[in-house]
Amino acid sequence: MVGARFCRNWRNSGPSLSKGYDMRGFSVLHLRDWQWHLTTRSRADAPISSAHLACVRGGTPLNANVGRHRRNRTVQLLVNVDVDDLERAIEFYGGALGLRLKRRLFGGSVAEMLGASSKIYLIAKAAGSATSLQASSVRDYRRHWTPVHLDFEVGDVSAAVERAVAAGAKLEGELQSFSWGQQATLSDPFGHGFCILQFSSRGYDAVA
Repeated sequence: MVGARFCRNWRNSGPSLSKGYDMRGFSVLHLRDWQWHLTTRSRADAPISSAHLACVRGGTPLNANVGRHRRNRTVQLLVNVDVDDLERAIEFYGGALGLRLKRRLFGGSVAEMLGASSKIYLIAKAAGSATSLQASSVRDYRRHWTPVHLDFEVGDVSAAVERAVAAGAKLEGELQSFSWGQQATLSDPFGHGFCILQFSSRGYDAVA
């Protein structure tokens, strides 16, 4: 199983937020031009809190102060990835990262993929379609930058990169080595950036 991690690329000030609801009735945060949505199985009328932004470390939300009814619960993290060709996306994420298709949802427009620490939902959205009712941007599947991306943790980064590239990923730069491990930066066929990581024995403890 590969591990999916969210990376936050901001420091002292967070991105602007707007709240909406997806086709399943879950609350969804739209964070500026993020192509990767963070969703939680929360009540539709639940207030926005920093827990909705949580990267989950060891199963514990970064901000556990989210109300009495949530204090002893782990937030379930779902990953939604917009694509303009669902069949190609299923093939890519299966071949590149070893994910497997569990089922198709919403009339075949969504593919639920298993094999990572969080379920990944590939969602068919046409290029040029609106990203949000409160944003003027439209979906563009050329290479783009977003302040959030996915990291996939693997046991052999070189072999994983070779497999990803063979499946259609683009390697963006040389493999990098750090005190905590190794990292390769890539993009998928839909313009989304992602990283493949292999941690050293100490991992991020080396930079703590």
